[in-house]
Amino acid sequence: MPARITHVRFHRVVEHEAEVSFRWCVESGHHGETDRMTMIEWLEQGGEVVIGEGRDEAPVAVVKIPGIAPFVQAYVNGQWCDRLLALPRF
Repeated sequence: MPARITHVRFHRVVEHEAEVSFRWCVESGHHGETDRMTMIEWLEQGGEVVIGEGRDEAPVAVVKIPGIAPFVQAYVNGQWCDRLLALPRF
């Protein structure tokens, strides 16, 4: 059962590289808030995270670009997308 990111917080600008923390929930009703590095570590250890629901559901993965700190981003049909940037802020 994947965790679902419901809200995102950015530092100064709305860019994937500026993500600070995420609010999430799981089907069992548990919910919480996680900082970016903890979310990255969890994903790298095999955790599953999605955004959206139903037909709009998209998996989230870690992006690593040389010279830039790792960040998370959603992807659809093998293509990175900006759906995470459109989530509500907290």
